[in-house]
Amino acid sequence: MLALFEIASNIQEITEQGVLKWLSYEKLKKIQRNNWRQFKLRMGIYFEHKIPAIIIGIRTVSKRFSAFAIDAPSHHPYHQHEKNLLNCATELDRIAAECRALYTTIPDLSALSVPAAVTIVIQRILESTIPALKESAKKIQDLIAFPEHRDDLGPFYSKRHAIKAALKLPKGSSARGDAIQDMVHMGLVPSQSSLYRAINDVEEEGNAIIDAKWTHGGTMRKKQEVFYDEETRRWEPTILLPVIIVDCNIRGKPILDKKCVERLFRPPALVSLNFYLWRKKTVEYWGARLYFSPKQFPTPVNLQDAGKASDKTFKKLKKYMLKWFEDAKSPVICNGGKPGSKKFVCCKKRKAENLLRNNERSEENYDCSICRFSVTVKWDRLGYYIPLYNHKQNCHVCNVKHTHDLS
Repeated sequence: MLALFEIASNIQEITEQGVLKWLSYEKLKKIQRNNWRQFKLRMGIYFEHKIPAIIIGIRTVSKRFSAFAIDAPSHHPYHQHEKNLLNCATELDRIAAECRALYTTIPDLSALSVPAAVTIVIQRILESTIPALKESAKKIQDLIAFPEHRDDLGPFYSKRHAIKAALKLPKGSSARGDAIQDMVHMGLVPSQSSLYRAINDVEEEGNAIIDAKWTHGGTMRKKQEVFYDEETRRWEPTILLPVIIVDCNIRGKPILDKKCVERLFRPPALVSLNFYLWRKKTVEYWGARLYFSPKQFPTPVNLQDAGKASDKTFKKLKKYMLKWFEDAKSPVICNGGKPGSKKFVCCKKRKAENLLRNNERSEENYDCSICRFSVTVKWDRLGYYIPLYNHKQNCHVCNVKHTHDLS
């Protein structure tokens, strides 16, 4: 699994730090002033050496999953990995061949002459090759899946995978029953009752499939409690969310070591936002990010589309967050945000502001109108996350304390 993450990261690095960087506006002007041979040489490094090396690596890694294709049951998460990886290698080979055909057919140019063909080649690389490379990296990253261990037991299927494996088969059919019994007898789920309760929560209760750790009851506790905070002398919510904690370096970039990658692609555990957002004097928590499950909420291939009206995944995440905060007795609304982020604020704040505009003044409305409660959501190629600290402005991003009583 770590090899898959490394392959996906290498493709992303070649795409963004290599090809795209060379095709930036400043580099284009330099290429047009100089000889075309320099551009061909640079593209050759990527599409004749680095990408082919990655293809060899993909085919080598795919052999590790050949046993799962033969011996593992069809519902196993690695059953199709060999086939999918070989398809990705073939797709990368096609992308590299098409790109090589573009830049090798253009003759060398003099220092003063740049034909329109050069612009066409560059435009095709930007519009076709770059998105295809990003799509390939995304497909490989989506294959990453770590089993879950609980109480020194396991490995188990993730709850999300087990539910989806059962739901894709007709309800009440012998095929579904056989698949469930197979998962139970092979010890791939904690218990038969846990799996049936998790399936019922989705199929009968109409709840969304949540990527989270298995619980003894089969479903995740949603109703949260409030507690009295001695500092503010108010009732405050205990906000729990299924997220993954990822530490960052001094520059604010995630530290993607072996343990972090394994934690990121395993089912998330319930984490208290209060614990991480209130301990402002502890430096180790300043640089953390709380990622939502990348398996449940993958970011789009083109990150420029994330958070927009066309981003269906963010719409699901928004609905997901509203539900969890409402269950925590701290309802929020999405209050827009800046480019690259979305902000969730206290629901009572917006209502109180409207009442004050209508001259309905009261102490309660005033307290609600100045509520500082806010949670910001950002995104990168790994997924959507809640940042805890802004390294550029040297300040905390979120605040989960209300200025009004929640009782």
